[in-house]
Amino acid sequence: MSAWTEVQGKVIIKKDSGLSIRDLITNSFNEVVIRYITQQESKFYKNIEVSFDFSFSEEGKDAYNQVGSFASAIKLADKDSSLDFTVLIPFIDRPR
Repeated sequence: MSAWTEVQGKVIIKKDSGLSIRDLITNSFNEVVIRYITQQESKFYKNIEVSFDFSFSEEGKDAYNQVGSFASAIKLADKDSSLDFTVLIPFIDRPR
């Protein structure tokens, strides 16, 4: 049985950060399904706003840790980035 974690969010990063959110998502998560990624550039600021919605095959603490690593990678690329995520993580208690 496979459990899927759902992630919706928005990040604001500097244009010159060199970060590709799509590449980061595909490299950070197992069996990822991207529903959408949109990008909007600010005309007055040197920022890009990226919105996304994706799912990946993981649950519980492992899913929590993967999302945390994803957020850390964004902050590493741009320490001034703004992150806003909504994450639905299934916690399944299976008999041993």
